[in-house]
Amino acid sequence: MNSMKALSVIFIFFLSLVTFSSGDLIEDVCGTSSDFKVCIDALRADPKRCSTDKKGLVRILLQQCSTKANSIYNEVASLLEQAKEHVLIQCLQICKENYDNAIDDATSAIKYFDANDFLAARTSTVAIASAPDTCEETFNEPPVRISPIKSKDDDFMNFIGLTMRDLIEDVCRTSSDFKVCIDALRADPKSSSADKKGLVHILLQQCLAKAKSIYNEIVSLLEQAKEHVLIQCLQVCKENYDSSIDDAETAIKDFDANDFPGAMSAVSDVVSAPDTCEETFNESVKISPIKSKDDDFMNFINLTASLINQFGN
Repeated sequence: MNSMKALSVIFIFFLSLVTFSSGDLIEDVCGTSSDFKVCIDALRADPKRCSTDKKGLVRILLQQCSTKANSIYNEVASLLEQAKEHVLIQCLQICKENYDNAIDDATSAIKYFDANDFLAARTSTVAIASAPDTCEETFNEPPVRISPIKSKDDDFMNFIGLTMRDLIEDVCRTSSDFKVCIDALRADPKSSSADKKGLVHILLQQCLAKAKSIYNEIVSLLEQAKEHVLIQCLQVCKENYDSSIDDAETAIKDFDANDFPGAMSAVSDVVSAPDTCEETFNESVKISPIKSKDDDFMNFINLTASLINQFGN
C-alpha cells in the first residue's frame, strides 16, 4: 500500500527535476510531495536510491506503480481461477482486462518519463485509473456483487487522484472561485482520472445536481407555506428551477458534443433561476428562505461558465 501511495508524489516533481540541492536529495524530492512520510519510506526502501539523481528517484516511484499494477492483475487472475459464480467471473474478467491495459499504461508512462516527455507520461498515468474505476463500477452494476479487491482498487484510485492534484489546481486557478472549484472537484472520485474537459464536465454535473436539490427544497417549502405572497414567490422560484434543470442537462449535452457556445448559452440560462427567484422576493419585500443557496448556486454557475468559456477561445 505504501508503494502505491508513494506514487502520489510523482508528477509534482516534473517541473523541478533540473533543480538540485546540497542537502539530502530524497528529502528535497519528498519535501515537494503531497505526502512526505510515504515518499521518504518508499524511496529509502529501494537500494537504487543511493546512486541516482532526482529524476531517478521519481523513476523509482513509477516502477513501484508498475509493480503494484502487476500485483493486482495477478491477484485478479488468481481469483478468477477460484471463482465459480457466473456474475463474479464476468466482473473479474473485466477487471483483469482493464488491469492488463493498466500494466501497458504504466510501461508507457516510464518510457515517456525516461524520454523527458512528462506530459505524455502523465497522460499514460491517468489512463491507468480506468482499471480500478471500471473494475469497481462493474461490481456496483446490477446484479451487485461485493468486490474482493475493493480496498486495493480504492488505494489505486486514491493514488491517481493525488497524482492529478496539480491538474485540478491548474484548472481551478483559471476559474472565478479557486476554493469552491477545488472543493467541488476533489469531492468527486471521477476527478482522479479526468482531463481538463472531464473536470469541467464534473462541474456541470454538479450544477445539475444543485439545481435539482434546490428545486426539491422549494417544492417542500411550498407544501408548508401558508402565506399568499410567500406561496407566489416560491411558485416563481419553482418554475424557474424547473427550467434550469432542463438548461443544465442541455449544457452537459452541448459541452460533451464540443458545442461550447451552446453550452455557454445553456449555462447562462441556468443562472436565471436563482437570479429571478431572488428578484421575486426582493420585489415582494419578503425574506427569501433559500437566499444563501441561490447565492451559492449563482457563484457556482459563474465559476463553471468561466471555465467553459476557455474552450471556446
